[in-house]
Amino acid sequence: MKQYTSKYKQIKACFTTFVISRFAPDYEKTKAENKKLRQDIYNLIKKENEIEGITTKARWEFTFNTEEIMMFGDATKTEHLKTPAYP
Repeated sequence: MKQYTSKYKQIKACFTTFVISRFAPDYEKTKAENKKLRQDIYNLIKKENEIEGITTKARWEFTFNTEEIMMFGDATKTEHLKTPAYP
């Protein structure tokens, strides 16, 4: 009976690997990305005042600011709103 159990585990592992590689090629990439995001959340919550938390916060702020600048221009400066467009 033990040999059937180990054979079943081998078949199941091969089948799972085949299905994942064939029908969900981005599974491993998504899994790694989720693991990284969970670590970032942990750093932001638990290590807020430590170097890991500060660097994680700075990295994400930089990422969001870069996306905002690329999409909408420099949204942080408002001097151009105070001066009239036409004198």
